[in-house]
Amino acid sequence: PVPPYTSWLAQAAKVETPEELQSNEVEFFEGVNEERVDLRDTDLMVDEPTTDDLPFVIMFAEDCPGDFCDRIRPVLASATKALANLGARGTFVAVPSAGHEIFATDLATVREQILQLLQ
Repeated sequence: PVPPYTSWLAQAAKVETPEELQSNEVEFFEGVNEERVDLRDTDLMVDEPTTDDLPFVIMFAEDCPGDFCDRIRPVLASATKALANLGARGTFVAVPSAGHEIFATDLATVREQILQLLQ
């Protein structure tokens, strides 16, 4: 999942240039993304958190090299980790070797997490 829109923009602005923020974050959340989905209402995740009896896993992977990733990765990891804290049974799992499509780049870890949720 993506972090909540409003808080994410504030956090990303600390490490991104104004141009990067516009093209990488604002436009992405407005629907200029692979799925063409407007994600600005993701603030609702914070306003309406999950129930405490629902187990879930937030998996984080950002396998990208370069200066931009070095700057954004810690901030994004922190924001993503916070999503796992929205419910009492949330779990955060970092998978450093996986790419954006974590199910394709690290299927074994995804499978393991699903099996743990089912137990």
